[in-house]
Amino acid sequence: AARPLPSLPLPSPPMPSPPPAAEPSWAAWVDGTVSALAEQRLLRSLRPLTPDPGCSRRVVLSAPSPQRLTVFADNDYLGLSSHPEVRAAAAAAAAEHGCGPRSSALVCGHTEWHESLARRLARLKHADACELFPTGFAANAAVLGALATSPGCAIFSDALNHASIVDGARLAAKGAGAALHIYRHNDLAHLERLLSASAAPRKLIVSDSVFSMDGDAADAAGLAALRDRHGALLVLD
Repeated sequence: AARPLPSLPLPSPPMPSPPPAAEPSWAAWVDGTVSALAEQRLLRSLRPLTPDPGCSRRVVLSAPSPQRLTVFADNDYLGLSSHPEVRAAAAAAAAEHGCGPRSSALVCGHTEWHESLARRLARLKHADACELFPTGFAANAAVLGALATSPGCAIFSDALNHASIVDGARLAAKGAGAALHIYRHNDLAHLERLLSASAAPRKLIVSDSVFSMDGDAADAAGLAALRDRHGALLVLD
């Protein structure tokens, strides 16, 4: 006769999971985030100032008491914002044509003046064409997003590239699935190893020309040589 199987103890019921921690309300989250940034001395604030119309390098800081300062961190490298001819031409154009683009460029914001500027800039740079953007940040985000459109593209970005390049590359990587590789700052040997190891059919190297936080320059000739050697596209800011 067959022996009866021994009875096995029934497994204990699983312990109930603890309830998820309650998320703070928006007001509590904002207060907590602002307090944490302030404790880390990372909370930014805007300081109103008055530019000197005669020199873009001089400003008057209004609060807490008026101070006349010389600015070394602006982007007006050639001082054109305060140049008398530029100011007069801008005032005349506003008086004749009004202000603002009225819409996006694709709808009805691309005027004959924009087209004329693009043609002149292309001739100045000995380029086939020129595309206009309202800011450098918009340019980097748009260019990388337009070029890196699929997982078949790999982006190779310098470790100290500007935040706009970083954001543009991340958006392309997240939205289109492009591979993103970061090479050590100005290290062309590291970049070449990454390029050689990549099987992507389209490779895109992107770098600042002058790195704004450190002040050093990219080896543009070396980057161009790697571009040619690996059949890549080179984007220089």
